[in-house]
Amino acid sequence: MQKWMTIYKNMKIKNKLSLLISLIVAIAFTFAVIVQQYAFSIYDEQLYLKSSQVLHLSSSAIESELERIEQLSFNIITDTQIQNMLRSIAGSDSDYDRLILRQHLVDRLLNYVGSEPMLYSIHLIDSYDKQQDVGSVVPINPAKKKFILQLAGDADGEERWVYPDETDSALVLSREIRSYSGTLFDLNYLGTIIIRINMDKIVRKSAGGEGDLIVTSGADVIYPATPYFDPSVIQSSLS
Repeated sequence: MQKWMTIYKNMKIKNKLSLLISLIVAIAFTFAVIVQQYAFSIYDEQLYLKSSQVLHLSSSAIESELERIEQLSFNIITDTQIQNMLRSIAGSDSDYDRLILRQHLVDRLLNYVGSEPMLYSIHLIDSYDKQQDVGSVVPINPAKKKFILQLAGDADGEERWVYPDETDSALVLSREIRSYSGTLFDLNYLGTIIIRINMDKIVRKSAGGEGDLIVTSGADVIYPATPYFDPSVIQSSLS
């Protein structure tokens, strides 16, 4: 230290001045970098916090919409009129009577799909394996339909979800319809309901256009049809 002090004292004034200015500039630059990094860290923290809050609100809103549609499916399968018509179809030997009953059934289902903008369509397969379709109908692939019916049949009346695929971009909810009347629960099979859900409308309503949202269930992508990036790259962090 003494050596450096001696060297400094023996320096010319202009060299001393240059050294002092350089030292001041270095200190100022270091201070500016520290302040800048601190400001960036605060900004990033606030950005992450805001993004987390928006994501939480969006995911909660989407979940609430899906729970509401789930409740709608329960309302449909327990609808007294639908129950009566399906029981009449199951017990009728007349093709004409079943035809009329199915037309009334379609009218009843139209009330549901017409009042619910988050649905593409409702499909009801009765006990004779005849399918009634209402709404914005897209034919269901036979193999996929068989899978959906099997899934619903194994669920004992609970709802089951089928994720979008290359044949249909809709999220599908299905559940069996079992017979009940007042206090009588014979639970005979009456049919199966399939509901195709418009995830695009749900996300646009719930997320409000905040960023690029991807909804997944494990490795299955529920929304959008074409993800903005490969969801598998974040699976490890999610788990």
